[in-house]
Amino acid sequence: MNIYNILGALSIFSIFIPLIAGLIGFRKYTLDFKLLTILFLIITGVGIYSYSQAIRGQNNIWLYHFYDPIEYSLFIAAFSFWQKKLVVKKIMLYSIPVFVIFCIINIILTDDINNYNFFTSSISRIIFIIISAYTLLDIFKSDKGELLKIPEFWIAIALFMCSSNTLVYFVFNKIIVAQVMVTFWVINLVIDLIANQIYAIGFICRYRQQKYIGA
Repeated sequence: MNIYNILGALSIFSIFIPLIAGLIGFRKYTLDFKLLTILFLIITGVGIYSYSQAIRGQNNIWLYHFYDPIEYSLFIAAFSFWQKKLVVKKIMLYSIPVFVIFCIINIILTDDINNYNFFTSSISRIIFIIISAYTLLDIFKSDKGELLKIPEFWIAIALFMCSSNTLVYFVFNKIIVAQVMVTFWVINLVIDLIANQIYAIGFICRYRQQKYIGA
């Protein structure tokens, strides 16, 4: 097993950490964190399947055409709970069916479903960056010295990291030689590994909150 397979395996293993953290308190969570836990269950399944296909040399790209709208829907729905302004919440929720329809049209019109869809994935990453940054600013404004205990803070940080990192990878994928892109891919994996631990911190903070208030 080469270094790339090892990193890929570590990346898949790291997804289990926020998933386990989410499942521990699932019954007590409010809907926002239940949605995030379900999302990580899906991410884990997709990751395991994709990795198993990749090490066999089989194409797994088609799966992400269907995964993207699911990921977008669950992330946006969860983040909508944390918005203080009703207009922002509505815009986020209305964007879900629009993005899903857009993805369906893209699947129908695509020349080859086995080619990665950088376009819709890039759009979702841009929106994730905007939403997570906006949420973080909102949290900073209302912080009363307990920032590190706020679960939404950790989730937003992790999403911002992952989305920014992946978007950079998408942007340079077509214009940088393959040897350099391997380095970008490794950096992408490492950041994902770190982000998954940050997601787990968010779930743990939420679990402690729920336990404290007896919810």
